[in-house]
Amino acid sequence: MKLRMVIADEKDDLDRALKIRSEVFVKEQGVPSHLDHDADDDTSIHLLAYADKELIGTGRLTWVPHSGWQLARIAVIKPYRGLGIGRMIIENLEAIALSKKANRVFLRPHKHLQPFYEKLGYRLMNGEVIRIQNLELVIMEKHLN
Repeated sequence: MKLRMVIADEKDDLDRALKIRSEVFVKEQGVPSHLDHDADDDTSIHLLAYADKELIGTGRLTWVPHSGWQLARIAVIKPYRGLGIGRMIIENLEAIALSKKANRVFLRPHKHLQPFYEKLGYRLMNGEVIRIQNLELVIMEKHLN
């Protein structure tokens, strides 16, 4: 299996990313679709993960005024989970943030994913749990330098 990461540069690329996100977030996790696809999609940097020619994952990097660079919408389709694809997406998004002169990034993952992100060097910014409908999110950050 040949893995490659590609920065989305065409409208079709965003559509492909949204399809993966819909599969993972909306169908599997029950996230309402209006919470997944938002206005930040138009201004974010989207990364696509391919295994050979099959799109298997995605993630995005967004500039948030007064907060910095945010990693978000990181998703890998079920057959490819547990293979390090999510970690690779995150590392590539961090590298892109570094190329933009970022010294830190943050994200708001589901609370149950906190241990995964801690293994990648992320730390809770505060102990607050954010509740959006039936979702529980935490805010985590990582210093890149």
